[in-house]
Amino acid sequence: MARGHPDLVLHIFDTKYLAHTDGLSRARTVIRELYAPSAYNSPNETEAAAAWDTIRVGHGIVALDEQYIAENHLPKSFAHPYHPTKHAYVIEAYHAIHCITILRQHYQALDQGKPWDWPRGHDLHCFNVLCEYIMCNIDDTPLNFTHDRDSGHRLKKKCQDWDALSHWAGEHSSGYHFHEPNGSLRGPWLEDYTPGDGLVW
Repeated sequence: MARGHPDLVLHIFDTKYLAHTDGLSRARTVIRELYAPSAYNSPNETEAAAAWDTIRVGHGIVALDEQYIAENHLPKSFAHPYHPTKHAYVIEAYHAIHCITILRQHYQALDQGKPWDWPRGHDLHCFNVLCEYIMCNIDDTPLNFTHDRDSGHRLKKKCQDWDALSHWAGEHSSGYHFHEPNGSLRGPWLEDYTPGDGLVW
């Protein structure tokens, strides 16, 4: 059940396609290498922080019109401030990315003894979001053990096409610029907006 809408169930009408996203395939067609060295997991925190800071989760906040909302049985969301015939939604995958980026920034702030302005309740919300996201999107891939506590390193795996989702989000862009951790859904809209999500794999 969708929280806040106890009688609403968001249906996936055909498991071959992502719900609500114009036929984006659920098929795993893109081969990725898991846990390979990258800027995101660099032992050099300056390099890692720069990579994480380029992620623009606001790319996943889209503007959908009334017809699209009705056809996909979506709950109403708030009206776009500059396009009153459209409503703003955040794609769930980008919501999860938002949580990861915020939790990482909080961890780094604690590790470096820096102040942190966001409330503890948001961290608890994000832990719950990520747990529910994983349990709802089950991945039963067996990962091999490579070291005492490592698993799946450099494993090649077929994944869904993230770039296709990013492209779809761009086509339905709300023009929303969100910079962690100081952004909020109250703005800014269309100010300094940069296309793309900045994610690299």
